[in-house]
Amino acid sequence: MTSKAIDRLIVTGEHLYQPPRDLAHAELSHFRATPDGINWTARITKESYAPQVDKHVFKRASFDAYGSLRQQLDTINPAVSRALRQEMRERGVGDPFIHPILPDLNDEDKQIVIGAGYAAFLRETGQKPQWFWAPETALDTKTLETLAPYYAGVIGAPEQLQSSSGQEMDNQLVQLKLPSGRQIYFLPFDRPVSQQLAFHPKTKSEEFRDQIIIPRYGYLPSGIPLIPWTDGETFGHHCPGADDFLAYTLFVALEDVGIQSVSINSILQIWKGRPLMDARLRERSAWSCPHGDLVRWHGHCGCTGYADGHWKGPFYAALHRLNTAVTEVVRRNMGAQFVPLLIDQFPELLINPGGRKSTPTKSLLSAKASSLTTLTSCGTFFDNPHTAGHINVAFGLQAVTHLRDAGLLQEADDIWQQFENDLAQVWDPTEPGANLSSLPRKLVGDKTPVFAVVR
Repeated sequence: MTSKAIDRLIVTGEHLYQPPRDLAHAELSHFRATPDGINWTARITKESYAPQVDKHVFKRASFDAYGSLRQQLDTINPAVSRALRQEMRERGVGDPFIHPILPDLNDEDKQIVIGAGYAAFLRETGQKPQWFWAPETALDTKTLETLAPYYAGVIGAPEQLQSSSGQEMDNQLVQLKLPSGRQIYFLPFDRPVSQQLAFHPKTKSEEFRDQIIIPRYGYLPSGIPLIPWTDGETFGHHCPGADDFLAYTLFVALEDVGIQSVSINSILQIWKGRPLMDARLRERSAWSCPHGDLVRWHGHCGCTGYADGHWKGPFYAALHRLNTAVTEVVRRNMGAQFVPLLIDQFPELLINPGGRKSTPTKSLLSAKASSLTTLTSCGTFFDNPHTAGHINVAFGLQAVTHLRDAGLLQEADDIWQQFENDLAQVWDPTEPGANLSSLPRKLVGDKTPVFAVVR
C-alpha cells in the first residue's frame, strides 16, 4: 500500500484537435471528407471524446479543445460539445480557433486567428481564457507579442526553453520579457510523464502512478504541480481502453495516495510569491519537432522517419501564396475593416453555405476565413500530402468559390489557376514521376470537373 502523499498536486492536460473535414459551401457538397470516406472526427468522437465525457474525465483534466473541433462537434455530437464548453469555464485553455503554424503567419494573420479564437472562447463560455495552446506549440517572439494582450501565458514543451543555468525546465513557471515591454508566462509541461502517458501501456493505473508519476515529485518543490500533457485522442482512439485507464487514474489511483487534481487555471495562484525560472524562448520551436526552425512543416527532417520531405517546401509555399492572393483581393474591396470583422465573425464565416444565403461582404470575409484554413498544419505534418493535404486544397477551393459569390470571377479564376500551376511543381512522394496537379480532382471525384466548380 503506497503511503499518502503530502501536498502533491497534478495538472493532467489533454490537447483535443481535429481539422475541419467538410466544406460548408453548398456547391462543394460532393467534397469527400477523406480519401477513404471515413469521417475521422466522428469516429474519434465516438471512441475518445464521448467516453471521456461520460466518465467525467474533463472535470479533473485540463484541456484545450480547438474551435474548429468544437464547431464540428456541434453537428456530430451536440451533447459532447455542450459538456466540453461547460468544463472549459473551469479547466479550458485558449486556442487560435484553427491550426496553422503561427510563426509562419504574417502579423495580420496572427492577429486574426488568435483574436478569433479568444473571442470564440469568451463568447462560448463567458470566461476569458488564461492560457494558450499554440498549434504544435509552435512559437516565436513575434507570436508571443500578439498573444500577450490576450493571455497570461502559453503552455509548451520544456525543450522550447533555454536556461542559462542548464536547470531542468519541466513544470517550472517562466516569465518571458518581450521586446515591446510586455511580458508573458511560459509553462513547460513534464516531458518524461507526458511521454509515458502517450506511449506507455495504459492498463494498470496504480503501477503507472507508482513507477511513473510519483518519482517525478522528487524533482519538484512541495506544492508545485506536476504537469503531464498529451493528445486527448490517446485515450480511447489511439489506445483502446485508455479512457477507462485515465478515468480510474484521476478518480481513484491518484486520490488513494492524496495526489490532488487541480486546474491549469489555478497555476498563477499556486505560484504566487514563489521565484520564477530564468530562461528564454528557443525561437521557432515546437513540441512535435526537435530539429529547429519548424522544419517538419516545410522541409525534410527525421520526424517522419526515412521519408523524403522535400515536397513540403513547395506545397507549403503554394498554400501561403493562395492565402496571400485572397488577402489582396479582400483588402482591395474592403480596406482594413476586414480584420476586426473576421476576428468577431470567424466561426460563422467558416461555415457560410454561400450562394444566395450570403452577401458580397460576407462572401469576401468567408473567402479569407477559408484561405487561412488552407494553412492548417496537418497537410505537411505527415510523410506524404495524401494523409491530410486534401484538406488544405479543399479550403483553397472553397476560398475561391466564395470570391466568385462576391462577383469576383476573374480574380477567383486567376488565383485558382496559379494554385494549380503551383501544385504541378510539387512532386508526389508516393508516386515517382508524378506531381500534385491531380489532387483537386481527387476531392470532387471524376464526375464533376474542378473547373465546373470554380469557373
